[in-house]
Amino acid sequence: MKANGINIENIVRQIVDKPIFIKNDGMCAGIAEKEYGALKGYNNGVFLSIGTGIGTAVFLQGKLVEEVRSAGHMIVERNGKRCNCGKQGCYEIYASMKALKTRD
Repeated sequence: MKANGINIENIVRQIVDKPIFIKNDGMCAGIAEKEYGALKGYNNGVFLSIGTGIGTAVFLQGKLVEEVRSAGHMIVERNGKRCNCGKQGCYEIYASMKALKTRD
């Protein structure tokens, strides 16, 4: 995983002599819910986190679907407000806690 051009995974692997897995916070929270919380015992489910942004984790047949990224960046308004991701009209711009607190 790269952040601002820095390969975080390689840096951590040099320091920690254990297997590491890097995921975004929405997926990590979803995995925790699947293992220990409200999604425990279900094979299929969707975890939705609404905070500074909008995060998601989708589970099918008991497995995390890695290809599904944040629902926060699905377009809900064509030619809408510009998002931090560079697109226009992302769900996150309208429905995240940050957006709701600063609504004009």
